[in-house]
Amino acid sequence: MRSNNKTLSHEELLRLVSYDLETGVFTRRVACGNTKKGDEVGCDHGNGYIEASVGGVRFYAHRLAVFYVTGALPGKDVQVDHIDGNQANNAYANLRVVSNSQNVQNLSCKGRAGNKCGHLGVHLHKGSGLWKATVVRPLTKHQICTYHKTKEEAAKAAIELRLKNYPGFTGRDAEQALVNFG
Repeated sequence: MRSNNKTLSHEELLRLVSYDLETGVFTRRVACGNTKKGDEVGCDHGNGYIEASVGGVRFYAHRLAVFYVTGALPGKDVQVDHIDGNQANNAYANLRVVSNSQNVQNLSCKGRAGNKCGHLGVHLHKGSGLWKATVVRPLTKHQICTYHKTKEEAAKAAIELRLKNYPGFTGRDAEQALVNFG
């Protein structure tokens, strides 16, 4: 990671902080400025994610955790997903490295903000009065659509389409949503 023309090596990271795999908390191994050895590193700056400064370099704690454990900082083309959806839970078992496409598909199956029906990929088709489940196939941009009598049927179909057409998609709510729909 680079900040103000500074870089941080993995060796320097290990020297400066420790990381608890189970809690996801970083603590200082050495005093730095106003902080003492043993102080927790990082805080929420209002967006739900924990941000930390180590060796003069700023990180999101979830990316720092992957760097700490693997020795490789995740590149710009990958994201670190919080499996449980809690952005402050940086326990290593709760983190996974995913592509941007996987992370977008991992949005809650309840849908994005502004989605009136509450389900990702579902809307009421005005012409037919049926509920339409839509998934855009990656790379090809080809839409796959199915029509259903109820919103719940369309939501279940959208999840199934996503699971079938997106390799690696697990959707944090997908399995539970399918159980709920029966």
